[in-house]
Amino acid sequence: AIGGSMGSMLALEWAATYPDYVTELVLIAGCGRHTDWAIGIGEAQRFSIMADQKFNGGDYDLNDPPKAGLATSRMMAMLSYRAPASVDERFSRSVMTAGMKKPASHSDLGTISTANVEQSTSLPYFAVESYLQYQGRKFTRRFDPNCYVQLTYTLDSHDVARGRGEYEEVLRRLPHRTLVVGITSDVLYPFRLQREMVQHMPNAEMYPIDSPHGHDAFLIEIQGLNQAIVRFRAGEKQAETGGSHQGVDQDVDEDEEDSRRICGPAPTYGAVDEAFIAAVRAVIPADKNMEPRVLSSAEERAPYAGDMGHHHHALPDLVVLPLNTEETAAVVRLCHGRRIPLVTRGAGTGLEGGCIAYSGGVVLDTSLMKTMELVPGEQLAVVGAGVLKNELNKFL
Repeated sequence: AIGGSMGSMLALEWAATYPDYVTELVLIAGCGRHTDWAIGIGEAQRFSIMADQKFNGGDYDLNDPPKAGLATSRMMAMLSYRAPASVDERFSRSVMTAGMKKPASHSDLGTISTANVEQSTSLPYFAVESYLQYQGRKFTRRFDPNCYVQLTYTLDSHDVARGRGEYEEVLRRLPHRTLVVGITSDVLYPFRLQREMVQHMPNAEMYPIDSPHGHDAFLIEIQGLNQAIVRFRAGEKQAETGGSHQGVDQDVDEDEEDSRRICGPAPTYGAVDEAFIAAVRAVIPADKNMEPRVLSSAEERAPYAGDMGHHHHALPDLVVLPLNTEETAAVVRLCHGRRIPLVTRGAGTGLEGGCIAYSGGVVLDTSLMKTMELVPGEQLAVVGAGVLKNELNKFL
């Protein structure tokens, strides 16, 4: 079982619940139990949502949700995913270009920062402010506030020892061969929490990522991490000096040889050319009453470059927004037939709302898939990937 962040907590829980089913573990940037520090961050995020007057105790209007609170919560989260040095290095107190003033209001979020517009626009508009506002605003388009609140509660409930005994003793009873990955600059789940697991789990070893980028370093320093996992899966012992931000490219040739031996040769992919785009348009019909659903221009594809800011931007070749499973299947068949990489993103694809960034290929945005149907005679509902939790609750 392998997972990063919340995924590592799930992997650890699976090993504790089904010790004979799980054989090995790779626990990346997680912990054995949620700390008071992390619980406090989660509570601040929850409270920002609940303090939004539109939240209404969770019974809010689906057409007018508490966007300002959710955006604020996401802004807090984005900072906790990084480290001070990483943010400072990226933005360097830079201000937005001439003509871009600090906004006195955010109409799309329903907030007014100040009634004194002149005072607001006279203040410096730092790039980091614009970045966080953009990330918060983007998150409100794809995530449900109640769902976000419940996910933070789920994280806070994480404790592998709950109902099993003393924490250290529970870790000692996990016999699985385990690779624990920790990030030296992680402020959300500090490095000591990963060392704690290695100290008590009898067959665990550490792979440290020495990076200034904080919690998200496992998504940024992906090459070195992939090489470490390949070595672990091959049965090799990790050197604890690995994962250095300065040294992740050492012995690349040897690591690539290991990767080829275990994973096989790297695949080759087809091209998203005019003929392929025409074939996609044939199965995704245009509708004059709707926005375009096959996005091919650079401007249309730009919002899909990256996955909520974790990776360096990489523009996909094409973005498709299907309305139903039939259209989805048709696009998948086209991509499969021409060996074109395909990833999904949208309301139903997870907390981060998106795909792993890569160069080229097709992004399938499922946010328009709003089908909700009850199966006659069965206690079963068929739900599209773009349906939000509150929409489903209302339907049921």
